[in-house]
Order: sequence, then C-alpha cells, then structure tokens
Amino acid sequence: MTPLKLHGSVRMRSIQTGTTKWKEGTFEIVDKDSKVILLVHYNAGGIPKIFPLNHNIKNVVVRQTKGKLYCLMITLKDSSVLTLDKIPSKDANEMKLYLEAIQNKIQTAVKLSHGSGSFG
Repeated sequence: MTPLKLHGSVRMRSIQTGTTKWKEGTFEIVDKDSKVILLVHYNAGGIPKIFPLNHNIKNVVVRQTKGKLYCLMITLKDSSVLTLDKIPSKDANEMKLYLEAIQNKIQTAVKLSHGSGSFG
C-alpha cells in the first residue's frame, strides 16, 4: 500500500520564504483529475501549503536520522526543499518510490509525445 499521508516533523526551504522552523505536521499526496499535489498540513492549524508535483519534482532522497527513523527530502524544480523527518523507513521508502513513479511517468509521457507527429 502506498502511503499517501505521512506524519512527522516538517521543514520547508525556498527562495521566497527562507528556511522554516521544524513543526509537527503531515505530508499528504492528492491525485485528482490527472494532477498530483502535495499538501503540507501543520498540527498547529492554518491553511495547508500546496505544492504541485506534476513536472515539478527534481529529486527525492531518503536518509536515516535516528535509530529506525528516516528523513524524506523532496527537491522541486524551483530549488525549494520540503523535508519530513522522524518517519519509519518503510513509509519513507514507499513514499519515495511513489514520488519517483510520478516523476518517471510524467517524464515518459513527455518523451513519448516528442517526435510522434506526422508532417504530410
């Protein structure tokens, strides 16, 4: 089962906002109408942050932090980095595979569409 929602410590870094402090929250992947988005909800409340993932994922990394806990880092094409820390290794790796599948599926679709037109 692919985890579409993971809970842990969240940190974001972007050119516009700089680096945020660690806050408890949730990463949630929503796949609707052929658009995939990442929602970041904070436990403290507020409006969730929305990040489109179609044609926007640059890199996904999983690394071990403490004991059996891992960190998932998603780098977007605008150089923003979304980090979810203190999550189980199984969940982190499954989310990484899911995000890479989204990335590869979109890249494959773009590659297939190039050169497929016929000029008469």
